[in-house]
Amino acid sequence: QLSSQLKGARDQRDKELREDTDRTRREGLQSLNAIKKQEENREREIIKHNRELADLAHSMKVDKDLKEKAAKHEMSKSVASSIGLSKGIQKREEANELNEMMRNNKEQHELAAHMRAERDR
Repeated sequence: QLSSQLKGARDQRDKELREDTDRTRREGLQSLNAIKKQEENREREIIKHNRELADLAHSMKVDKDLKEKAAKHEMSKSVASSIGLSKGIQKREEANELNEMMRNNKEQHELAAHMRAERDR
């Protein structure tokens, strides 16, 4: 009877140890799964953050490129404007010269007509 009580106590203790081991294993697995999920979420956040940084860097580069193009465009507009201005000045000078020549020509014609009229009298 003593040996059957010892055997029963031993079986009970083995059962409790198995249950305790199973519970510890389950809790350990749950803890590992929770840690794994946290790491996966962290990785997702890092990837998302890196994408946002890449997008920001790209938009900053695009913005910089656009500003450079705009600056070049403004410079070329200013160069074209100054070329246009100098061409305008040149054309105005040519027109003034032409007007002066026409005035001189008209004066010469008038003078010649006057001299013919004097001669004819």
